[in-house]
Formats: sequence, structure tokens, C-alpha cells
Amino acid sequence: MKFMDLISDTLEYIDGLPFSAKVALCIFGIAFALIAARFVLIKPWKNIAKQSPSSWDDLLIAPLSTRLNLFILAVGSQISSSILIDSDTDYNLLQPYFGATYILIATSIASISTKYLMPVILEQFEKKDAVTVSGGNPFLVICTRAAIYFVGSYFALIELDIDLFGIFASLTLIAIIIGIAMQQTISNIANSFLLAVDR
Repeated sequence: MKFMDLISDTLEYIDGLPFSAKVALCIFGIAFALIAARFVLIKPWKNIAKQSPSSWDDLLIAPLSTRLNLFILAVGSQISSSILIDSDTDYNLLQPYFGATYILIATSIASISTKYLMPVILEQFEKKDAVTVSGGNPFLVICTRAAIYFVGSYFALIELDIDLFGIFASLTLIAIIIGIAMQQTISNIANSFLLAVDR
């Protein structure tokens, strides 16, 4: 109960500060969180990764560190907006954008993890004496990452109340119109290419 009272008193004190002091406090809080994440999370993880014999964890450090910093900036911006914006209506207008940002960061984390972890996992299941398709694993990784980005983008656009399928329908219609308009040009390019191949 004392902890909740302390938080309530702190929030009341922050509300009473002038706007410039609130801005300075928000910037200081975000900077402190970024520095703390570097020394508490990223640096120990680097030390553990250096001692590990595998290489995939070394490759993941830089991209995941960047995404962790982006996540801290997003959370800091959301908390700062709750401190700096007095109107609940204006604050609520920003919430879908923060939600979409979190979804895109999580999508990016899943994608980059797939890029480095999936080949390692697939190698464990491959039989050394089996016949495999050359370049099959990279193609599977690219397809998986594309699917992750598609799903993440879909949910992020839903968060912003944007209909993705309506956009796709519009793009399809535009592509058909452009294809019909450029039919002769595309045909000439294809014929030139075939003539070059024949020569």
C-alpha cells in the first residue's frame, strides 16, 4: 500500500511541475532508460555471447540491441505523452499509433530472429546423406520472414483502422490498368529479350 501511495504522490508532484520541467524530466527519463538498458541488458548479453561457441548469438546482438532501444523510445514517448498532454481526447488519438509501433517492433524482432535462428534449426533436421535442393534453406527463410512481415503489417494497419485488403484490391486494379496500357511495350521488351537469347 505504501508503494502505491508513493507512486500516487510522485504522479501528483509531476502534474504540478511546469511544462518545461516536464519535458526535461521526460527526456532525462528516456536517456536514463537507454543507458540502463545498455549496461544492465546489452553489455552482459554481449559477454555471454562472446563466451558461447555458436556464432548466431553474436550476429543477433546488434540488431536486437537496436530494436530494444526503439522499444524503449516508443515506451518513453508513450509515457511522455501521458505526462505532457492534458487532454484525454488528444492522448487517446495517439494510442493506435503506439500500438502499431509496438506491433512493428515485435514483427521486426521475430523477422531478424528467424533470419539467424531458422538456418541453425533447419541444419539440425537435415540428413547429411540426403539429397537437398541447393539454396532451399535461404528461400524458406525469406518466405517465412515475408509471412511474418505480412502478418505484422496487417495487424499494425488494423490497429490504425486501415483495411489492408481494400488497399490490395486497389493496387490490383491499378496493376491491371497499367498492364493493359503498357501491353504493347511489355510485348516489345519480351520480343527483344527473346531475340537476344536466340542470337
